[in-house]
Amino acid sequence: VLISVGPSIGPCCYDHKTPERFDLFKKYKDGAIKHDGKLFINLWDAIEQDLLEFGILPENFENPRVCTGCRNNGFASHHIEGDQRKTSNVSVIGMV
Repeated sequence: VLISVGPSIGPCCYDHKTPERFDLFKKYKDGAIKHDGKLFINLWDAIEQDLLEFGILPENFENPRVCTGCRNNGFASHHIEGDQRKTSNVSVIGMV
């Protein structure tokens, strides 16, 4: 199994106003971050920790940690743009 995580919202931009959602990510090391009075979620660390828990070896996955919020000129980000989003991202899953 080889896994590549695509661009997604990073912990730098994924601020959350819903404490319940934030609390779900406290089970992950560095999954829930409080900074300057805001709540941030780290999907990247959560995904990597889940993959390891599922038995995927670190050498079998890559996560380039490309933030769709910071690089909003090249990627769509529903969190940043909301209903004003004009583009979409495409994901592909395949078997070789």
